[in-house]
Parts: sequence; C-alpha cells; structure tokens
Amino acid sequence: MPSFVRVAALIVALAVAPIAKANPATTKLARGICYYGCQLGFQNTEFSDYPPNATYFEERAASVYWLTSLVHCLDVYCKKTFDDDYRRFNYNFVTYGPGPVNSSDYYRALTNYSAIQTVDVEDQEALKLIYSTTLAITPHNIEIAIRTQVAFPQIYIYDHAFGWSMYLLVGLMLIGGTINRLFALYVARRHLKDPEDAYMAIAPGDASLSDKVQMWWRRNVSVPAAFGYRHIQPLEWFAIPTRLQALGIFFYVAINIIFTFVHYDVFEENMFYPRKDVQFWRYVADRSGIMSFWNLPLLWALGGRNDVLIWLTGWSFRWPLWPAYTRLSANGHSAESCNTFHRWVSIVATVQAILHSAAYSWFEVALGSTLAENFEEMYWATGVFATVTMSLIIPLAIRPIRQKLYELFLIVHIVLAVATLVLLFYHVTEMDGEYDAWLWACVGIWAFDRFLRYVRVGVLSYKTMRSGGENTVASLTGQPGEGGLIRLTVQSSITIDPKPGSYYYLYTPRSWRPWENHPFTLASWEQTPGGTTFHFHFAPLAGATRRIEKRIAQAKDLSTKMTVLLEGPYGTVHPVPSYEQILLVAGGSGITAILPYAFSIVNSSPRHARKVTIVWVVRKAAYAADLLSHELAPKNTPGIDVHVHVSREDGPLATDFIDRLPNRVAGADDTYSSDGDSTGAHKEGKDGASFKVAGGRPVMANLLAHHISQLVGSERLAVLACGPATMLDDLRRAVANSYGNGEGQVRGDALEYFEDAFSW
Repeated sequence: MPSFVRVAALIVALAVAPIAKANPATTKLARGICYYGCQLGFQNTEFSDYPPNATYFEERAASVYWLTSLVHCLDVYCKKTFDDDYRRFNYNFVTYGPGPVNSSDYYRALTNYSAIQTVDVEDQEALKLIYSTTLAITPHNIEIAIRTQVAFPQIYIYDHAFGWSMYLLVGLMLIGGTINRLFALYVARRHLKDPEDAYMAIAPGDASLSDKVQMWWRRNVSVPAAFGYRHIQPLEWFAIPTRLQALGIFFYVAINIIFTFVHYDVFEENMFYPRKDVQFWRYVADRSGIMSFWNLPLLWALGGRNDVLIWLTGWSFRWPLWPAYTRLSANGHSAESCNTFHRWVSIVATVQAILHSAAYSWFEVALGSTLAENFEEMYWATGVFATVTMSLIIPLAIRPIRQKLYELFLIVHIVLAVATLVLLFYHVTEMDGEYDAWLWACVGIWAFDRFLRYVRVGVLSYKTMRSGGENTVASLTGQPGEGGLIRLTVQSSITIDPKPGSYYYLYTPRSWRPWENHPFTLASWEQTPGGTTFHFHFAPLAGATRRIEKRIAQAKDLSTKMTVLLEGPYGTVHPVPSYEQILLVAGGSGITAILPYAFSIVNSSPRHARKVTIVWVVRKAAYAADLLSHELAPKNTPGIDVHVHVSREDGPLATDFIDRLPNRVAGADDTYSSDGDSTGAHKEGKDGASFKVAGGRPVMANLLAHHISQLVGSERLAVLACGPATMLDDLRRAVANSYGNGEGQVRGDALEYFEDAFSW
C-alpha cells in the first residue's frame, strides 16, 4: 500500500503541479478577484436607494450607496490590483448590466467619508437593516469573501487536473506497453541472430538479479489470475482479470475514488454555503460530473475495434459480445485486454454520474428546493435521464444476457450509448459549449472507428459488393448434428499476406440480418490470381453459425455457395516462431488459432525452432479426421509432432483410425505401434516427427513439465494455447508455477505463454 500511495502522489503532483503555487491571483478569476470579494461582501446588504422590481445589476447601478461602498472597498483592500479590479467591475456592468460605470473618481466625489459606517456582514442582525449611507466591511469580511470566491475556481482547476490525470495514467501505460513491445522485438531478433547461444547452458546459481526479478514478476504478477485459479473461466457473471490487469484496474479505480473526494476548501464561514456538508456535496457533485465527462472519451476509445492502444502496444482487443470466436491475446509481458479496461471505465464513469446526480439532488433539497421544481429545467431532466441510460447499460450487459440474447443486447447497448450522448449534449447546453469537446470526442472516436471498419470491408470485398456474386463456399467436415466443423472458404478482392493470429469479421449481406458481423480466426490461406483465399473453421453453436449449418445441411453434397464480406485483419501476432522449442495446445475449434503459427514455422527460413509439438484435444476422433487429412497432413506440417487426445469417444479408440490418415512421410516405410490396451496409438516418420492418438485429456501441468524437461542449455519454450476455459486456466497456472530455480522450473525468459482465448 505505501508504494501505491507514493505512485498516486506522483500522479497527483504531475497532474496538479501548476496548482501547487495557486493563490487568489492565479485562479480563473485572477483578474478582478478582489472586486469579486468586495461584491460578495455586500451581497446580502440592503440599501435604501435600491429601485423596486429591478434585476441584480440594474438594482446596483441605480444605488449610489452600493456603488460608493464598492469603490471604497476597492480603495481600502485592493490597492495593488485596483486597475484590474475596476476593469472587471466595468466589464460586468457592460456585459450583464445597463452599461459602463463612471470613473472611480466620480464615485469618490459622491462619498461622504465622515458618514461611512463599518458593518460586519457575517452578523445576521446587521443584515436585517436597511442602510442609507456608504458602508465599509471588516478585514475579516473581505478575507472570507475572497476565500469564498477563490474556492470554486481553485476546485474547478483541480476538477480538470484530476480528469487529466486519467489520460496521464493511460499515457504512462501506452509508453510502457510500447517500450515493452519494442524490447520484445529486440529480444526476438537477438535470438534469431545468435541461435547458437541457445545451446549454451546457464547454471541455476548463475541467475542474475534481473533474472530473479523477472522470474518473480512472471510467477507472481504478470501470468497468474488475479485471485486463485480462474481467469478465462467466469466466476458466475464476472470475468476475472489476470493479476497484472487487476493491478492496473485497482490503480485506475483507486485514483478515481481518491480524486473524487479530495482537495476541497470547506470552511464554516463560506458566504455562499455556510454549512460545511452543503459545500462538500456541492463540490463532490461538480467533481464527479466533470471526471465522468473526462472518462467518456477513454470509454469510447477502449470500446472500438480500431484502437491506437492496440496498434502501438500490441495489446489485444477482447470483443465481449460473441461466443466461441471472441479472441483474447495475452502474454506475460503486457496488459491483456483493452476491453477489460473498457468495462471498468464504464463502471467508474457510471458510478460518477450517479454520484453527480445524487449529490446535486441532495444539495438542492438542502437549499430548500424541490426535485419537482428542478425537473422543470431541461438541463436537470436530461441529466437525470442520461444517468438512467448510463446505469441501464451495465446490468443489460451481463454475461447471461450477452450469451442468450446477443443481438438484442447489441442493439440495446448501441441505442443506450447514443441516447446517453444526446442527453448529455442537452444537459450541458447552459455551459456555453464548455463541455461539448468531451462529447464530440466520443462522436469522433466512434465515427473514426466506423469509417475504418467500412474502409476495411470495401478494400477486401469491393469486387463482391460491385458484382453481387457469391465469393464463398461453405461445407461441413461431418454430418449435420454430429459436431463437425464448418469450413468457410472466402475469396477476397485483393491479394494480401495475412499473419498468424489474424481474425476477420464476416458479414452475410444477403441474410435477413445483413448488419450482423462476427469475428472468426483465420485458419489458413493461399494466394490466388486476383485475390487471396481465406479458410475459416468453426463449430456450429448458435445464432449465425447454426444458421450456416442449416443452410449447408439443405444442400445435396453438404456444400453451398454464399456471399460473405470481410472486415479485417485484426489481432496480435505473437513471436512464436522465434523460440527454439514450441508447444501449440488446442482444444476443439481452437485448432484454428494454432494452424497459422504451425504453417508460419514450417515456411520460415531459416527455421529457428528445433522442436515443435501440436497437442490437440477433441471430443471425438471423427472431429479431428478432416483437418488431420488436410491442414495437418504430413505434407503441410513436416517436422511437427502432432498429438491428438480424444476425450469423449464412445468405447475404445478405434485402432484403425490412425491407419486411415496419411503417412507422416509420403512413401516412407513407417512403423506402427500400439500400447496394447486400446487407449492410444503412435506413428513416426523418417523426418523424426511423430503422430499420436490417445484417449482422455492431457494433464496440463504434466504436459508442460515434459516439454520443459526437453529444453537444452539456454533454449526457450513458447507455449501458445487456444481452447476451452478450463484447459487454458490449467495451463496458465502450470506456466506460472514453472518459473523459479527449483527442480523442473525455468528462468523468466526461458518460458513464454501466449493465449488466444475464446470468451464472452
């Protein structure tokens, strides 16, 4: 906690350094602040020459006693700043009153100095009198009046300085993420240039201080889940971040809470609001509303697909809306998901909006106003409704609603977000555009994101859009309803070279919901004349994927043509091929995220990896048969070990399953062996690569320990995983526990964990 306090203090110091020197002459009311103190000093005094039924400035412009009292106050207490104060005096009467005031000498000539009466304007009995002479206020009165006038603008400066600190925090994260990404690229290139260094052993006792720090950091901070074991697996309705994410979230939430309630000048003699509780909640109402506005552009920026944070840092964007195809890229170095922070920013901004509304409501009631009276004001009503729409977004975005009513959720989410912006524009109408910039920033971010999305669609699919033809073939790897994969082969309009880790949003413009688009991981691709052919594989679950399966099932040969528009590419490329040993772990349709890396490793020249293993867990052998005969066939994955684990096969594994698959080396005299109890089979080719089929699920800790034991010298192991939540959480825990100097453990830079998770 002390370290957090020190860091928080640093943020505050950087954000509000200019205010540290603040005094009444450096605030928003700097020019003329003493004039405002004198004006406030006579705020509640009654002069006999006030005309009836006049406005504030008309009343005072007609009162010789008030004018001479004010000029006398300026002469006595504002000598050093008299010229600035008098210009402010004249400016206010020109702007808000009947016209310019006379010269100061004119009012001095009207003053009967022998009849000046000194009053204590804090004396309530004195304020009950009506005066027919020039008045003077006490030194204490002017001190309190100026302090009262200064309090608001000083707090206003803090309001916005603390708002700026949110962006300072993001800026520090951005710089850190960018430096980390550049450093990771440097390390990867260094290993690629000096592959022989990988075989130079490093004794455990030779670990440097930096190695020990890195091991501790990865084991205790960057890799493990925040609490206990779950990360990809939800805890009821809630997603559990990694420990590193949790620290970032905690820091962000903590400084928002602290900044909402600190640095207020609350004192009993305040001439606006004598009650300290009224002052405090009025200031909190302002601060919470302003900080909520500061958080809004950050909220919109973190919620888009095209995010500069992703481009610069390599962080992933975890789109929270779609099951089984949502991608979450993570590793032990960087923050994991921009969308995780998007959710927390939305919670913080909404809580601040609720606090803003509640505090102002209490404030108005404390001053004797009624909520019904205030509701007649447009700014009040629109502010209340904006708080309501913001508050509805959060409960209507919980996991069960996203899972069961995704399309409805998406529409409601967008409608409520737009409604919130519109209502907020009306809410701040009376502020003369002072807060419009934050709202227009949200509009600009949203428009920019949409523009780039449409550009991506147009570039990749303009030929299809122009011709209206069918550019996609959809087929099933098995019979409908048997749990096979859907193969989607899409032709693009231009030739591009996708990277591993890429995913694309697919639109079906000829469906009855053409606006729908969902992300799918690119499994493989090849260049063709006039474009690129993309191959997507996914399991039919519900919604759009189930509708595609039904359409395929109606075709005679379980293959149909359709029109699909592409938007992309998105995703993060992990430097997996640069490691000496590579373990690719997939569960079910997670194999689609693994395949591009396998192909990238095979096609890399020179090939840096010494040993590559694919471990694929499937429910039934038939589920894997199609991909094993095509993408994972020997000719496509030479030198790669492929181990298939069948978890739910009815009865013993068929020993002829492996014989139906292509040999690991075409034309080779391969050897075949079985363990004799029908639990598995093994096949090995002359290239040394093995192919295994086994029953049951592998234990992630044992699997990882085996591959760590295969490391030689200073070799590094990259682990890339994609699959069910339980499998990924098991593997993440195993990786975290593998850092250290003990038996079976490795140094910090010898093991890297990358995760492409399917999540809501």
